[in-house]
Amino acid sequence: MPSLPPTNSWFQSDLPLNQTTLGGFPLWMELLAQDASPSVWPDQIQQGSREGQPQQQPISVPVAIILGLVASFIQSLGITIQRKSHLENEALPLAKRRTEWKRPLWILGFTIFLCANIGGTVFQIGALPIVMLAPLGAVSLLYNALLARWLLDDFLSKFMIVVKLGIVVASGN
Repeated sequence: MPSLPPTNSWFQSDLPLNQTTLGGFPLWMELLAQDASPSVWPDQIQQGSREGQPQQQPISVPVAIILGLVASFIQSLGITIQRKSHLENEALPLAKRRTEWKRPLWILGFTIFLCANIGGTVFQIGALPIVMLAPLGAVSLLYNALLARWLLDDFLSKFMIVVKLGIVVASGN
C-alpha cells in the first residue's frame, strides 16, 4: 500500500499540520479561532427554514458578553458561599464539624457554582468568539476578590484591585 504525504484532510488542505502563520500559532488553531463565532447557524445553511420552524438568529456579541459576565458573577458567588461554609465549619469545635455534603450552606454554594458553571460555559463557548473567553474568565478573579471582601470580610487592598484589573486588561490583549 503506497504511503501518502501527511496532509490536513480535515480542512481539505495540503499544508502540513505544523504549518504556522504570521501569528506564530499552528494553522489549525487560527482556523478554529476564525470559526469560533459563526455568522451562519446550521439552520440557515439550508435554503430557508425547516418546515414549520422559524430560522434561529445568532445572539449578538454584546448580549453574549453581558450574559457571560452575569454567569461568571454567579459562579463566583457560589464559590464564595462554599468558602463561607468552610470557614464557619472550621470555627466549630472538632467534634461538631461536619462534612461538606451535610452542610446546607455548602450545598447551596455548590449548586449555584455548578449551575452557573455548566450553563455559563456551554453558553459562552457556543455564543462567543474564543478570543473573548479569556478576558471573561479573568473578570471572575475580580468578582472573587470583591465577593470575598463583602461576604467573608477578607482583606482587599487598592494594590490588589489594581493588580487584578491589570490581569483582566492584559488577558484582553
